[in-house]
Amino acid sequence: DELSVAVPTKGIKYIFPCKCWLAKDRGDGLTVRLLNVLDSSTINIIRKVIFSITVVTGDTQYAGTDTNIFLTVYGVNGSTEEMLLPKNGDRFERDQEDTFTLEID
Repeated sequence: DELSVAVPTKGIKYIFPCKCWLAKDRGDGLTVRLLNVLDSSTINIIRKVIFSITVVTGDTQYAGTDTNIFLTVYGVNGSTEEMLLPKNGDRFERDQEDTFTLEID
């Protein structure tokens, strides 16, 4: 019936009327449709802000950690809950930079 596309960084969700299948084995067999944004309706959603966080670990002896690292972001409207930075592989090692992308409401 419809296709929805959320754009969290703008706080908008577009809803496009489609009323057809998007499948090779159903309907007319097409998997691509041209949908006009002017035909869509919009819903306001919680706006998200994307942050790029870089953690720089020093080069001194024994620098680095294997423990969990948490981050809290503070701003004029308050603060976030504590967020655990994912520790995949060898993050937070001596003389290293680790960058994370976080979406925050």
